[in-house]
Amino acid sequence: MTQKHSSSSPLARDTQGIRIATAESGTLPTDTDVVLLPGRAAFLPQTSTVVCSDIHLGKAATFRHAGMPIPEGSAQHDLQRLTGIVQRYRAQRLLITGDLFHARSGCTQQVLDEFSVFCEQVRRLQNTDVVLVLGNHERSLGKKFRPHEIGIKRCEEEIIEPPFRFVHDQVIEQNDRSTCFTIAGHLHPKITVRGPGRDRLTCRCFAATDRVLILPAFGSFTGGTSLTKTEHLSIWLAKDDDVLHLQGNDVVRKNSKSGPSA
Repeated sequence: MTQKHSSSSPLARDTQGIRIATAESGTLPTDTDVVLLPGRAAFLPQTSTVVCSDIHLGKAATFRHAGMPIPEGSAQHDLQRLTGIVQRYRAQRLLITGDLFHARSGCTQQVLDEFSVFCEQVRRLQNTDVVLVLGNHERSLGKKFRPHEIGIKRCEEEIIEPPFRFVHDQVIEQNDRSTCFTIAGHLHPKITVRGPGRDRLTCRCFAATDRVLILPAFGSFTGGTSLTKTEHLSIWLAKDDDVLHLQGNDVVRKNSKSGPSA
């Protein structure tokens, strides 16, 4: 993965000194702390860590268990996408901020085996360690969830690695007492952009204040929580092939020369 200075890319510096930028055409900026990636993940260059949240493996199986005719394939597709991101950015670590799995009834042996194969694959290809911050869905799995048996190297309620703190659930505009910048998930944030007429586009998004970054849900088969753009909230549209900064109702392309302030 090539790297370059991000003088021409949208860059945000918050009051804690955390700089957030977006990847450009597969190129990582060198002068930033958090890079927002196409495909609904982020990259931390200093620790070579890909961070994502809310994959919800087994959700389709949970619905099928309840008698709903949901087709298979979403979990396999998401793991393939995640493998590609880990490989593309040569990540030494994958950190998932909760809700890797959806529910006990969806944690079939097939779902567990597929994730175990994924962990072995990224370890073999990139020597990547898989780390999990527990989410509310993991807490409901009971004894069926044995993280170390399926390739997860570390599993914690919270991980603090200054300047970052990783948790699953964080109220986005709450003033917490942590001195670290928090990266979390749980909300499945999305936002609706309105056009000049009656056109509207609802898209998953990254959302950040000066203390918190909320990641979009990585899983394909997930819902979302609608956010409202405020003065203190920076929003980036999280597309499969792009990340676009939102200023008001205007989408700022990557070649914009002026960066937002988170």
